[in-house]
Amino acid sequence: MHDGLSGFIDFNGFCEAEPAADLAMFRASMKQKLIHAAARADHRGSALPWAQARLPRLDELSELFLEEYERTASVSRERVALWETLYLVRYVLNTWERVRPEHIENSMGILEHHVRQGRLPLM
Repeated sequence: MHDGLSGFIDFNGFCEAEPAADLAMFRASMKQKLIHAAARADHRGSALPWAQARLPRLDELSELFLEEYERTASVSRERVALWETLYLVRYVLNTWERVRPEHIENSMGILEHHVRQGRLPLM
């Protein structure tokens, strides 16, 4: 609930894998929803700068969500980061597959932001 409006999170597909995968799907989905909301709004051109300005705050909220989860159960942060990367790559591929070139910049921007955060383990 916010400003008299309500929203629901669609958990379809959650709880079908290891916890790290479910947590990563939630985090990646939030980022993807942000960029789609930005794309629907009138930003006179690319929605990416608008969304990129908000991604750090969304990262903070994602981190808070993960910290709260860890209070009740353990989870591998490395696996969360790996799964989240895979989900974000999948969003980019889906954009190409559905021939939606107007969304590729936005999906790539989220993926690039995620990779720049440096949460992926070094191999």
